[in-house]
Amino acid sequence: MEQRTFIIKRESLIKALLYGHFVNILFGIVIFSVCHLALKLPTIQSVALTIAGTLIMSIVVSWLGTRKLSEPLAALNKELEELHEKVNTSTTALTKVSEGNMALVDSLPVGFLVFNNKTELTKGNKNAYSLLGYTDGSEPEASQLMEKITQLKSNGSQINFTDWLHEARSSKIQLVKRWPMVKIESGEIITVCDVIAHYNKADSYGNDLVLLFIDRTEEYDRQEKQMEFISLAAHELRGPITIMRGLVDILQDEAGPTLSKEHNELITRIIVSARQLAGYVDNILGASRVDRDTFEVHPAETDWQSVVSQSIQDLTVRAQAHHRKLEFTVAKDLPTVAVDSSAILHVINNLVDNAIKYSPENGKVIVNAVLKEDLVETTIQDFGIGIPANVVDNLFTKFYRSHRSKQIVSGTGLGLYLCKAIVEAHGGSIWVRSTEGAGTTFGFTLPTYAAVADQIKAGNNEDGIIRGSHGWIKNHALYRR
Repeated sequence: MEQRTFIIKRESLIKALLYGHFVNILFGIVIFSVCHLALKLPTIQSVALTIAGTLIMSIVVSWLGTRKLSEPLAALNKELEELHEKVNTSTTALTKVSEGNMALVDSLPVGFLVFNNKTELTKGNKNAYSLLGYTDGSEPEASQLMEKITQLKSNGSQINFTDWLHEARSSKIQLVKRWPMVKIESGEIITVCDVIAHYNKADSYGNDLVLLFIDRTEEYDRQEKQMEFISLAAHELRGPITIMRGLVDILQDEAGPTLSKEHNELITRIIVSARQLAGYVDNILGASRVDRDTFEVHPAETDWQSVVSQSIQDLTVRAQAHHRKLEFTVAKDLPTVAVDSSAILHVINNLVDNAIKYSPENGKVIVNAVLKEDLVETTIQDFGIGIPANVVDNLFTKFYRSHRSKQIVSGTGLGLYLCKAIVEAHGGSIWVRSTEGAGTTFGFTLPTYAAVADQIKAGNNEDGIIRGSHGWIKNHALYRR
């Protein structure tokens, strides 16, 4: 146990010393008076006896005072020793708990990073460092981690983490964002994670940003294998479905005028079902190409009104078969757009088909296209069941279907995933706005031809340039706008 120094107040010490000196002086006067006046001893003897008496008195008083003072000091020292032992025991226990917790966190398939409001790293675990490529056990700098994070892609598209964080810090109190299927490459190892970002401006310690990396590699690998099987089956189904559609069309053209109204309605339902089945097959094969980075579009100058017109007939038949009303409103003065017509028709068909499926009986679906700066925005509005706010962020995820939608209509969960890939491959964006119980509006934008003409001409390609699902491609090499 180390030595401790106890501090006594200066005023108390001076007071005690003065009292001691005063008592000694009085005691000396008494001894001198008794010896010299009462006993009639000579002055020298009286002085000697007085000095001896006061010296003995000082020793006795000092001994008694020291004894009285040492008792509380010894008790205090004992209490301090006991307290010190308890603190040491508690510190050791807390250290063991902390080490155990960190070992537990490090063993979980979850990485986490905590940043303060100055974007300085305050906490992190080994799993997060390892996922981001720091496997040597050292703790990387916050700037290095941020650079890695901003380069991540979710479902093949940049996560735009910097923009999200700027929006959160400039206008939000709390904000949560989830990016699914984020591939992180570390050497030859590829890990697929879901990344969750949580922003909390009101954190008492100033740690406003937490990032979680949830390892879902096995699950996504299993989905990919399932997708391979499904795409193979879909490819084999395409031929028979095409033949069936052709035969039904011939039957309707040749026998339709001679059949009753009920029989014609049955043929119409067969045509609609065949087209719906063909749409499922196209979605599966398109999503498969997106996953393998082999999905390509060939944008060329196209009149948007003519593209929309190509889908009107099929979609009108579909709407009538389900007793829905379909309205198209496309501004006549729209400029030409840079699109791959065959690819973008998938987007229109999928979004309108969804609106028809989720609309009520005799409900209305409105398709509208307008010019906004150098973008043509097309919206598909329905007045159906709407979408709960807590599932909106998951709508464009592969295979995602909410529990409620599964109970109401059939589907593959690939349509919106493919729509997002196609629209972004054209340099546009897709969004959704919904009120539960009041309807949903899906919208997507496409660049005007004039806005991207330079890129198309630079491609030196008669059919326009090739644009993959992840960006502009020139001569099969990634070219960023």
